[in-house]
Amino acid sequence: MAKYKKRKDGRYATTILIGYNDEGKPILKPIYGKTISELELKKSQVLVDLDRKIYVSNRSVTFKEYSERWIETKKISVTKQTIYMYESIFNNHINTLNDTYLIDITKQDIQDIINRAAHLKRTCQKIKITLNQIFESAIDENLLYKNPARGITLPKYKAEKKRKLTASEEILTEQTEFNNTEKMLITLLKYYGLRKEEVVALSKSDFDFTSEQFTIARVVEYINNKPSLKGTKSEAGERSLYILNQHLELFMNYINDLESNYLFSNKNKLLTDSQYRKLFNGIIKKMTSKAKELKINAPDNLTSHIFRHNYATMLHYAGVKIKDAQYLLGHSTATVTMDIYTHLDKENTDSRDKINDYIKYKINLNHSIKA
Repeated sequence: MAKYKKRKDGRYATTILIGYNDEGKPILKPIYGKTISELELKKSQVLVDLDRKIYVSNRSVTFKEYSERWIETKKISVTKQTIYMYESIFNNHINTLNDTYLIDITKQDIQDIINRAAHLKRTCQKIKITLNQIFESAIDENLLYKNPARGITLPKYKAEKKRKLTASEEILTEQTEFNNTEKMLITLLKYYGLRKEEVVALSKSDFDFTSEQFTIARVVEYINNKPSLKGTKSEAGERSLYILNQHLELFMNYINDLESNYLFSNKNKLLTDSQYRKLFNGIIKKMTSKAKELKINAPDNLTSHIFRHNYATMLHYAGVKIKDAQYLLGHSTATVTMDIYTHLDKENTDSRDKINDYIKYKINLNHSIKA
C-alpha cells in the first residue's frame, strides 16, 4: 500500500496530476480522506474519471456563479454592446439555470430554453452562442467534461437578403429636396459606404481638404440609446477616403458652416440612437413625398446598411479590385468583400458597365425633369 502523509487535522492527503496549465506547469488535485481506505477510494474515483474523460474539479459551482465570473472576464476583451447583449440573454432567457450546478445542466435544459424563445429566431441563435461560450470555458477549467449546448435544435432562421437601392430609391436620393444636413448624410452613406456608427462619429478634424481626404478613426457605440466614442472595430476599419471631385464643394461648405465639432450633432453632442433615427426617418419621409410627386415607388424599408451594400455594388460594377474594395469598405478580411462580389457576379453577370449606365441615366433624368 502506498504511503500517504497524515495531516495535523488527522486526515490523510495526496495529490493527483490532472493536467497542465497554459505555461506547461502541472496541475495537481489534492485528495483527502479520514482513513487510508477513504483516501484510496477517492483517488481511484478521480483516476477513473480522468481515464474516462469525465473528470470535473468542482461539482458545486452553480451556473450563476460561473456565468457572472465569465462575463466579468469578457468585459476586458469585447465591446460594451456585446456585454449588453450577454446581459440581456442572461436576464431574459437563461436565468432559469441560475441555481443549477454546472455539472447537472442537461441538453434538454438548454433545448427547453430554446423552445420557449422559438418565436424569436435570431435571439435563439444568440442564446446558443452565449451558452456555448460559457460551457466551453467551463470545460477548459475542468468544471465540465461535455458541452450541453452542443447539438441542440434551433428554429429555422433566414437572414434578410442584402440588397442595393431600387431604381426608384436611386432617383429619389438625387431628386428629393434635402436640407444641408440630410444631403450630407445621404452623400456619405451612398457614395462612401460609411456605417451608421462611423458617420455619426465624424468631426471637422477628420477632414483634410489639402489632401482632399477624410479619415475614419472612431465609431459611436450605443448602449440604451446613449452614444460613446471608441476606436474602430478592427484596424481595417480605420481608413482614409478620397473625397470625390463632385463632392468637394459640398463638403467644404458644409464643414465651414458648422457651429459644432461633429458633422451630425445635437447642441455639439453626439447624436443619440433615437436622434439619428429621427434624422434618417425625416429623409425617408421626404423621399416618400417626392415619390408621390414623381409617381414612382416610395422607399421600401430603406436602411443605412442598404446604402452601404449599394456602395459595395457600385464598387463591383465599376471594376474596383477586391483588395481595394476591402480597404474602402473597411472590411477586416477580403473574404467578406469576396462574398459580396461573388454574390453580385451570380446575380448580374451582364452588369459590368452598370455604374456608367447609371451615371448617364441620372444625367439624362435630371435634364428631362428640368425640361
